[in-house]
Amino acid sequence: AVELKIDQMARFGDTATGLLGLLNQPNTTLFTVPNGASGFPQWSTKTPDEIIADINGCINGIVSSTKEVEIPNTLLLPIGQYTFITTTPRSSTSDTTIAGFVLANNPYLKRIVPWYALDGAGAAGTDRMVAYRNDPDALELIIPQEFEQLPPEARGLETVTNCLARCGGVVVYYPLSISYGDGI
Repeated sequence: AVELKIDQMARFGDTATGLLGLLNQPNTTLFTVPNGASGFPQWSTKTPDEIIADINGCINGIVSSTKEVEIPNTLLLPIGQYTFITTTPRSSTSDTTIAGFVLANNPYLKRIVPWYALDGAGAAGTDRMVAYRNDPDALELIIPQEFEQLPPEARGLETVTNCLARCGGVVVYYPLSISYGDGI
């Protein structure tokens, strides 16, 4: 239960204490995912070139809005979209996937990572992609006390085992260093 709460705080923070998570940070770069030729923004309806343009737009939003002070190197994707771009060829004559092409040609992006928490995490319950610099100097999940299980105590006819942990939410040290792209 403690680890589930910490995972929840890593995603959306805790409204009761005012702590923030990775997915509800203020002062972020918002990338509006455009509709593709199909008329929809979802990647399942877009061409590989349109998906590549979406990824580059999300990454370039941070670079241009911070005037190259912040350079994102990581892209988080919902599992479905991650699987789609890592298994779909860039074109019918290519042996490179969409993800392979992006990683080889985007000068900033170093890795693409799936994260289940991005399913429905965007505006109006849409799927969200998140770009950021994966560096503890840029952002971190504050955990001042790791999970600790105290020795069991006999209380009446039962045994009670108290557990401790503390979490301070996600702290982002630089404004505009995270980009959200909703609707993918």
